[in-house]
Amino acid sequence: MEILEIINKLKYAGEKEKRKVLVQLMNDKKLLSKFVHTVKLSDDYQDKISLAIVAGYVQSKNLLGPLLGLIRDENKYVRQSVCDALGEMDFPEAKPYLTKIMYSDDSFLVWPRAAIALYKLGEKKKVIKMLKGNYNFENPVNTEPAVLEAINELELSLEKEDGIFSKSINKINKFFNK
Repeated sequence: MEILEIINKLKYAGEKEKRKVLVQLMNDKKLLSKFVHTVKLSDDYQDKISLAIVAGYVQSKNLLGPLLGLIRDENKYVRQSVCDALGEMDFPEAKPYLTKIMYSDDSFLVWPRAAIALYKLGEKKKVIKMLKGNYNFENPVNTEPAVLEAINELELSLEKEDGIFSKSINKINKFFNK
């Protein structure tokens, strides 16, 4: 399979075809290397997102460098995908990059995803502190949706460590289910 065909399948094919491509890339290091090289030269944000998806699936340490190279991409969807991929990979080297993104990225699509990734990598206290700082305790309904999404995704863990989030989420659910 040619690299452009792989890239197009990752962007446009159904889930079954995408999984076939991911397995093929996982099992063929030469093909994976060509894919990474091609995507690194691309300006297409969807190609970069494809790299993040592949990295999260393959979880090879060889993909950590290219992925970290995209963490400051100008496109917020690329940065978001990179954070998600890093959360799936168990590489502590990513923690400083994710921490910087969590505290400095101005996109509400990105920094909560960095927080979730850090939480998955074991930085629970840091993430809880950040989420608390961005949560509107007076009126939870006015909390930024991406913050609520992050809290909701991590709710089971947060609930064990800090019941205040689950109480607030219950208030929000009651408000919307009236």
